[in-house]
Amino acid sequence: MIRYSRNSAWIIFYWWGGIMRSLVQPSGVYLAYLIAWYYMESRFDLELGVARASINTLGGFVMFLLVFRMNQCMARHVHGNSLSARVF
Repeated sequence: MIRYSRNSAWIIFYWWGGIMRSLVQPSGVYLAYLIAWYYMESRFDLELGVARASINTLGGFVMFLLVFRMNQCMARHVHGNSLSARVF
C-alpha cells in the first residue's frame, strides 16, 4: 500500500480508506454517458435544452452528498487511529 504524508497533494488519490474506490465506477459510467450524448448532439444536431438553474441545483446536491461522504471517511479514519493507538 502506498502511504502519503498528510501534507502531500497526492492524498486525494488515496485508494484504501478514501472515496476513490467508490467513485471510479460511477464516474466512468457517467463519463461514457456524457461522451455518447456529446457525440449524438454533434452528429445529429440535437440540443439538450436543460435550464442552467437545474444544473446548478444538481451540482449543489452532489457537493452536499460529497461532504457527508467525506465526514464518514474522516470518522472511520479517526476511529481506526484510536483503535490502533490502544494496541500500540
